[in-house]
Amino acid sequence: MTRLALRLLVAAGILLGTTGALAQTTFLGSEACRECHWEQWSAFRGSGHPFALRANSDSRPLPVPEGYDWSDIRWVIGGHTQRANYLDDDGYVITRINPGLPDEEAGQNEYDLGTNQWVDEFAGELKSFDCGGCHTTGFGAGGSNPLPGVQGTWSLDGVQCEACHGAASAHVMPPYGDIDVHVDAAQCGGCHRNGDLNQVPAAEGFLSPNAQYNELLASPHDNRNCVECHDPHERSDRGIRTECTDCHAHTDKASRRDFKPLGRRHLDRGLRCWDCHMPYVVKQSGSESRWKADARSHLFKISMDKDAEMFNFDGSRSTGVLTPGVACLGCHVEEARKWEERGKPWKAERWARRNGAKIHK
Repeated sequence: MTRLALRLLVAAGILLGTTGALAQTTFLGSEACRECHWEQWSAFRGSGHPFALRANSDSRPLPVPEGYDWSDIRWVIGGHTQRANYLDDDGYVITRINPGLPDEEAGQNEYDLGTNQWVDEFAGELKSFDCGGCHTTGFGAGGSNPLPGVQGTWSLDGVQCEACHGAASAHVMPPYGDIDVHVDAAQCGGCHRNGDLNQVPAAEGFLSPNAQYNELLASPHDNRNCVECHDPHERSDRGIRTECTDCHAHTDKASRRDFKPLGRRHLDRGLRCWDCHMPYVVKQSGSESRWKADARSHLFKISMDKDAEMFNFDGSRSTGVLTPGVACLGCHVEEARKWEERGKPWKAERWARRNGAKIHK
C-alpha cells in the first residue's frame, strides 16, 4: 500500500467522523512502513518476527504433519528459521499425527528446520493457542476470533513493526505523529522471557529456551540493553551492531599479549569471544551432546571456580554462570567422548577447567 493510499484510507475515516479513534488505535501492517522505511522493512522481513504467526497460504513450502494437508491448517506458528507448529481449523495446536486412523500417534507434530525432522511438542495434549501476546500485533486491540482453540484477539498476524512501535495510523498523516521507540531491554524482554525474571529456568541439563532476558538480567551485562549489541530489525545472527571488542578492547587481536599461548592459538584459528562466552547451551529442539544444544546463552560469565555448578540441586534453574565444560566441550567433542566412554564425564569438565585457565592472562 502506497503512502497516498494510506492517506486516502485515513481521510475516509475523517469523512466518517472516526478520526479520533482511527488516528490513535488503527494498526496498518508493516507494508505501511515500507515506502518511507525501506531499509528497516527489508531487514525486518528477513528476521523471524513477521513469521511468528502466519496464515497457511503464507507458509508453504513447509511440510505439514503426517495425515494433514494445508486445507486442515489455519495458521503456522514460526517456521522461518527454527521450528514450526501448526494450528488446526479450530485453532488448536496440532499435537497428533494421522488423526482418526489406525496409526494415529501422539507427537511428531513440530517441524525442526535445523534438522529437517519431526519432534514432539505438547504430544497428545488438547493445546489451545494462548501465545497471541507475543506472536501477534495489536493483541487485545482488535479483530475477532470465534475459534474454540484460540485465546484472545489481535489486529494482525505475526510480530509486525507496530508490535514494538505502536499503531501507526497517526504517524502516516499530518502532522505525522511520533511512533514509539523503546531502546530498553525490557521492551524485548516482554516476549524474550521465560517465567520468573529473577530466575533462569533449566531442564534436561540445559538452559530453557526463550529466556534471553532472564539470562541477561542474571549476567554481568544486566545493565546493558539488547539493542546495544543487536539491530532489532535484523536476524539475531546477522544484526550484530556492536562487537565484544568494541567494549572489551583488551581482548582484541591487536592485544595478543593479554592472552596466554593457548588463547592465542584459539585466536589464530578464528575463534571469537562469543564462541566461548555464548556457547550453545540453550535447548530449543535438540542437542548434539550433553555439552551442546542448539541455541546460544546470554549468561556470558564463565566461572573457573572448581566448585562452580551451572544448575541448582534439581537442575531446574541456572546458577547464573557457565562452566568451562559447556564453554569448551561443545567444540572439543573428542575429549568429551573419551571420558564419557570411560564412564567418567566429570573428568571432561576437569580437563576443560584446566585448559580454560590457559586462555586469558
